[in-house]
Amino acid sequence: MLVSRRQEINVRDAQEQHIAARLERGEKLVGIKLGGALIPSQDNEKKYQTIFGYLTDVMQQRHELRLSDFIWPRAEGEVVFKLSREISGQVSLDDAPQYVEAITVGAEFLDYRSANLDPFIDEAIADNAGAAGFALGEWSPPEMLTLNLIASIHEDGICVTQGPVSSIFGNPWMAIVRASELMVENKLTLAKGSILFSSSATEGIPVQAGKKYVIAIESLGSIELRVS
Repeated sequence: MLVSRRQEINVRDAQEQHIAARLERGEKLVGIKLGGALIPSQDNEKKYQTIFGYLTDVMQQRHELRLSDFIWPRAEGEVVFKLSREISGQVSLDDAPQYVEAITVGAEFLDYRSANLDPFIDEAIADNAGAAGFALGEWSPPEMLTLNLIASIHEDGICVTQGPVSSIFGNPWMAIVRASELMVENKLTLAKGSILFSSSATEGIPVQAGKKYVIAIESLGSIELRVS
C-alpha cells in the first residue's frame, strides 16, 4: 500500500495490513524494533516520537545481504533484547531487567519506499517503521550490558560510524520501558521469547554492493555481512 499525505488513511491499519499479509504467506512474527519518526513542529525544530515496526523470521539476514531484496537499505547498530516474559502492561526501568533473558548486538536494515531519509511519523508507521531486515550476534547474559559500551560499523575494515549505547534513550534499558508503553497504547502483547531491537546507537549508513560490513558492540560481539 503506497502512502501519501494527500490521502486519508489510518497509518496503523496500513502497518497491520502489511504484517498480516506477511503472516498469511507463512512468515512468523519474531519481535519488534523501536525507532524514532519526525512529528510536526511549529518552530521547525526536529522533534521525534518513538514508534515500532514488526520483525519476521524472513527478515533475518545471515552472512549476506542482497541489495535486490531492498530499495535503498541503511544499516544501524543496536542492542537487542530477548524477552524472558511477555510484555503487555507498563514496565518500569527498575523492573526492565526482569523481562530480559539475553542480549546481543544487532544490525537493523531500514528501508523505505520514499526517498526521505527522515520520514514523518505517518509515512514511517505505514511503512512498518522502516523495518525491513535484521541480523543477530551471539546471545550473552544481560549483565554484560553497561552504559559505556561503544557500538560501531566498519565498511571494508574502516570504521564509518560509532556511538555509545547510552545514546539509546539515555539508557538502553529504557527500550523495555518504551516498548511496554507502545504495547499498552496499541493494546498489543509482545510474547515471551520475542526479540526487541532497542533503537540505534549509531548513525544509519547506506550499504553498498561488494562491500563487507562488521557491526559490533564492545563485549557483546560482532556481525559480519557481505552485500551482493
